[in-house]
Amino acid sequence: MRLHLLVNSLFIVACLVVIYRYNPETHSFFPRCPLLWLTGYSCPFCGSTRALHHLLHAHIAQAWQYNKLIFFLVFGFAPYFIFKQFNQKGSLPKPKKAS
Repeated sequence: MRLHLLVNSLFIVACLVVIYRYNPETHSFFPRCPLLWLTGYSCPFCGSTRALHHLLHAHIAQAWQYNKLIFFLVFGFAPYFIFKQFNQKGSLPKPKKAS
């Protein structure tokens, strides 16, 4: 269990370092959106790598212009998944009943 947590954490940190260090607009090794490539229509996640890059550099307004969904993912779902990784039972604690 601890090895799994360590590997997951290192992978996420490594991905964030790469996104922080290399701008997706100027480096071509980042994957392109397959839906945009095939159909020409943007998916809800189009621009999320660029938005995350600018969010990591604290350029909030520019990140918001690229993709608004990334804010809900980072500030909404990320805390849940972090808690789930560190929680032994894999679920949120149940609220105590008022007496």
